[in-house]
Amino acid sequence: MATYAAKGLTASLLDQLEAQNAALLAAVGKQHDAESAAVTATQQRLTAGNALYDELAALCEAGKSAFVQTDVVRHGAT
Repeated sequence: MATYAAKGLTASLLDQLEAQNAALLAAVGKQHDAESAAVTATQQRLTAGNALYDELAALCEAGKSAFVQTDVVRHGAT
């Protein structure tokens, strides 16, 4: 410590540095957790959107099939 004291470094400064380092590591950990949560949420939205699209496409096909049987001229069925 005597070597560092000559440069102006004290135990108090080291304690402050340790506290700031701990705060930085905590903040980095929170940021990483938030980024991971965002990726997970995005994946869940994509999965839900794809399921909704598949359901909508199936409903459209069912409606199209039902409508084709009632309006032959409009859909060109022979």
